[in-house]
Amino acid sequence: MNRKERGGDYYYAGGKKVRLQAASPSDLVRAEVAQPAVAQSEAANRVYRVGDTIVVVMPEVRVEESRPQHLEKLEAWLAEHKASVEVVSQTDERLVLRPLSMRGSDALDIANALHEEIEREMAQARFICSTGKPMT
Repeated sequence: MNRKERGGDYYYAGGKKVRLQAASPSDLVRAEVAQPAVAQSEAANRVYRVGDTIVVVMPEVRVEESRPQHLEKLEAWLAEHKASVEVVSQTDERLVLRPLSMRGSDALDIANALHEEIEREMAQARFICSTGKPMT
């Protein structure tokens, strides 16, 4: 299921869905002044606003799971989606995944799908956030 079928752009924090709002041009100017890396990544990754924070979704997903039975579900999910996601690093309880497209929006979709389709302790796309002082 893609982003549109899921009802737009969002992520999960503390088990609750947090809606993402597309950043405006003035938000991008503010982000560039406050943190140039945020604005520079706009070309490859989606830029959003959450409250007063500018959020860039990077092409990486962190997954944490320590329960053996749920790790099996996670491994099955990864095998099913191997055409679109790769494991970048792995420890006993943590995985870092990357969408093969290298797009932040696809990382957001992967994290949300993991959250909604399998029971895991944590799955979240990597964000760069800018909470710089507003321009006056």
